[in-house]
Amino acid sequence: MSRDITRADHTLQEAWPRIKAEYERRHPGRVMALSHVDRTPAEQLNLFCIGRNEPGDRVTYRDGYNNLSKHNATPSQAIDVFVKVDGVTDWGEEVVKDIGEIIFHLGYSGELTWGGSWRKPDMYHIEVR
Repeated sequence: MSRDITRADHTLQEAWPRIKAEYERRHPGRVMALSHVDRTPAEQLNLFCIGRNEPGDRVTYRDGYNNLSKHNATPSQAIDVFVKVDGVTDWGEEVVKDIGEIIFHLGYSGELTWGGSWRKPDMYHIEVR
């Protein structure tokens, strides 16, 4: 799994630093970072197994082989982010609830989708429409 934004679609490459900067401007003391850009099918399958064959909560509904993720595309059509609050990673949904509004504010709502607005939310996911 890569955190290299240059492996993502050009729209994500352009938008990512702006989304990060706006988020951090709005939330002093918080740092937003990339957790995943692209994934191999095997890496996707490993995530798919969490909550099924492996302990933990389900991470994804895409297995990387029969059901591809936008992370499996080249270049990647999606990024996943995380947030550190005062240096500690916080996976609470509250810390990312305004990502969709930031995407809209920066003018990317026609090009990008935030997973937090889905029927089954993926709060830390941003993808190309």
